[in-house]
Amino acid sequence: MTIIAQTTYSAAELSGIILLTLQVTLCAIFFAILFGMPLGIALALGRFTGRRIVVAIVGITFVSQSAGSSLEEDVYLWMELENMYLRAKQCSLLKNGLPCTRQPL
Repeated sequence: MTIIAQTTYSAAELSGIILLTLQVTLCAIFFAILFGMPLGIALALGRFTGRRIVVAIVGITFVSQSAGSSLEEDVYLWMELENMYLRAKQCSLLKNGLPCTRQPL
């Protein structure tokens, strides 16, 4: 049995809700541009100790928000993706034409 609550709002309450939603959205966009853009550029172009860990953590946040998965699953996924990337990189660096193996690195 599903119970659905029905609520009616006056025009003034509805416009207040919409205005608050727009204010929160604009604040989020402002801070994303102010902090997110420079940090994203620094992460993409910079080379520093621990960069791989930071990239993995940033990537995990995207995966966990969209898929609703647990942190353990996200860490496993990123470890597997990193292994796949390293294997592909290793295969592309082979110059003598030997086939690539499917064994983990």
